Amino acid sequence: MLSKSEYKGKWWIPADSHNEIDGTLKINPNGTGTLEIWGELIKEDFSEFPPTSEEVEIILGRTSEGSKITLFNCQLAGTSRSSEGFPLQTVNIATNILHVHFLTKDTISFRKLMVEFKHFEHLIKSTRIQVTNSSQVAIPINNVEREEIPFFSVDGFNIKIIVDVHSMIKRSPLKKITVEELPYILIEAETDRKYADYLKIIDKLQYFFTFCVLKTVYPVEIHGESAASTWEPPKDWNGTKDIGVIFEPIQIISHWVDLPDLSQVDEVDRNEILFILNEIRENSDFAMNKWWIKHEVYKSVFDIYFGTIFNSRMYLENTFLSLAQCIESYHRKSPRFLDCQIHPEEYQERIEIVKEAIKGQTQLTTSQKKSIIKTLKLGNGLSLETRIQQLLITYPTITPYIVGKEKNFPNTIALNRNNLTHLDPKPQNKYATFWELYDLSTRMRLLLITVFLDELGFDIKKIEKIVERLSRRYRLK
Repeated sequence: MLSKSEYKGKWWIPADSHNEIDGTLKINPNGTGTLEIWGELIKEDFSEFPPTSEEVEIILGRTSEGSKITLFNCQLAGTSRSSEGFPLQTVNIATNILHVHFLTKDTISFRKLMVEFKHFEHLIKSTRIQVTNSSQVAIPINNVEREEIPFFSVDGFNIKIIVDVHSMIKRSPLKKITVEELPYILIEAETDRKYADYLKIIDKLQYFFTFCVLKTVYPVEIHGESAASTWEPPKDWNGTKDIGVIFEPIQIISHWVDLPDLSQVDEVDRNEILFILNEIRENSDFAMNKWWIKHEVYKSVFDIYFGTIFNSRMYLENTFLSLAQCIESYHRKSPRFLDCQIHPEEYQERIEIVKEAIKGQTQLTTSQKKSIIKTLKLGNGLSLETRIQQLLITYPTITPYIVGKEKNFPNTIALNRNNLTHLDPKPQNKYATFWELYDLSTRMRLLLITVFLDELGFDIKKIEKIVERLSRRYRLK
């Protein structure tokens, strides 16, 4: 964890390294930074309104304690003046990189990143160790080893699960010492790779772990090693010889997800976890590479679906519409389903027949004829109701757990979606109440979980057990 959240020092832009200005960096709870500087670090052009400022990607700093800091993705928030006319600037920082200097965006690279995710411990089988102790001092734990679990490889990166333990644990009031595992992800490359490449991996891992626990998972600690922060000790340093290059630890603090309050983050319900990583351990490389492919194919679907989890403040109506859109988009993109009622070639033949039939109709203008043909071309699409029906038919043994006693689930979803989007309520239709809408949203989520697990290659019997368990957990009838 951060030892402190405020760093005083001198700051400058790499292209103007002689212009060092005093200032204070404050690390915000959400991972962003705010740099307050006593001077004009970023030039502004007041010849236009509103004033424009030069683009600055990197700001470098050295704290009063001598530590290096790189601030990445910087944006000037504003410039004010003191009573004496002295300029004061505030800069918003998206990513704070501690203990290293990178001169440009393209040079921000690492050979490895160690990422601790919120809730990740729930996906690792725990082997907590308890030691009874009557003394008042800390006890060294010497027989607990660091564990490395190969996870998968992708795009030239090796990803491992590392399980560390603390070697010194103070006793609890009950005179028991609990050594808890600290699991994190190690992303490693043979040579330094760009930070953007690591971000793509972290993003997909974040989605995958969130999928597993059905709660928002995000990085809480990131440490890295880079060729930009190394030193070579003397040969006789510390009584050893040929120790080689030492990589100084680098810490990355950035903004990952919008949370209303970090203290109010939902805890994981063990009954909602889809599966733990031990269950795919023998086949993790295959499963994760498949997730990588599916993430690319269904990226828009994933973005909308996981948005309903990441955004805990989303209105229920928006959640319902997002899940309905996910189902429609998935069905449209999936090669398993035809995105039409009639085969396109056959349907085009029918359009040609209509074209010939209205060609000689003098009571229709050319514009009206084109409008008719244009409308016909759109008439071969599938409705949301039909798409849901086709998905449910694909999983006959799982469907009962999803729809329950809902007599016409696809029609009910489509009816309420249309009511919320078309804003055309009809007196003869009975629309869902708040709790009915919540129930329908939960059922749609179960349907999406089913298709995602199927896309990952899970056995249909395994999927059925997961959905049945969740159906009981949510008390769906």
